[in-house]
Amino acid sequence: MKFRIIAMLMTGFALAIGLLWIVQLRQPTDIDTRESGQELIVENPIAIQPPSFASVSEIEGVLRMAGISEPNVTLVLSQGGIRLGETKVEADGQWSTALPINPQETQAVSLIMIMADGARVRSDETLFRIPQITAATDLEAAIELPSGPRTLPTLILLTTPGGPSKIFKSPFGSLPISGPLSLGPIDYDDSGGAVFRGSSERAGRIRLYANGIVIGDAPVQPDGQWFYIIAETLPRGNYDVVVALMDGTEEVTRITVPFEKLAFVQNEEQPGGGLYVSFSDNQWQVRRDLLGGGAQYTALFAPQSDD
Repeated sequence: MKFRIIAMLMTGFALAIGLLWIVQLRQPTDIDTRESGQELIVENPIAIQPPSFASVSEIEGVLRMAGISEPNVTLVLSQGGIRLGETKVEADGQWSTALPINPQETQAVSLIMIMADGARVRSDETLFRIPQITAATDLEAAIELPSGPRTLPTLILLTTPGGPSKIFKSPFGSLPISGPLSLGPIDYDDSGGAVFRGSSERAGRIRLYANGIVIGDAPVQPDGQWFYIIAETLPRGNYDVVVALMDGTEEVTRITVPFEKLAFVQNEEQPGGGLYVSFSDNQWQVRRDLLGGGAQYTALFAPQSDD
């Protein structure tokens, strides 16, 4: 009986040592090899610099891009699962590349970083290049094109789910500007939230109006940027949005734009990534589906100001 007890204790001790050895082998591995689509999931991305865009320009039929990433990795540019090209990230984390473009086609470029161990990290940013002819097709509007080549109004837009968008190229040539004040894009979603932002070369406060009613004030930040977030529901419809630069109680200058908060549009044919574009002479809007449901909208405006 005594020997049986000792044997049981020895067996339990051996099992405990084996389990501890397995746990120790598992702990240093922070890359889980489970696949999500074509991507490997990174469980501990704290020390990883995900790839991102820093500058984008369109020159002579070529889209030139640059940004930052983890150093010494391969960066793949893709669209809808199709590889568009790849580039090597420099030792300082900088990358740059160029893609040929078709002036009459929309592009949606995403970045995938391939680590040395084969793990893949996808950026949450998407770069859209949207020419006006594509927008017209999406809206089933007919445009007669001349037989010769021409330059189409084009939007180059950087988006992040749940984050503000960035305009690299406006189809209007520039943003609305009045003196030191400028108005950038307005971002909003189906829940009713909206973000207004822009810049000012002069210190002060920004006062926002919608159809003559004050909806909020925001300070000009030390870097010259300003923004204001509306958390409550802003009803869908048409507004005359006024952005005024204030110096105390004195209005320095203002910008007025016609803003339409679009009604919900369901992209049933392309759920999760579907693109809807609305444009006019003074306003473009881009709606894109989110993979988890819902949508984000970006509205941008032609230069227009009150004198």
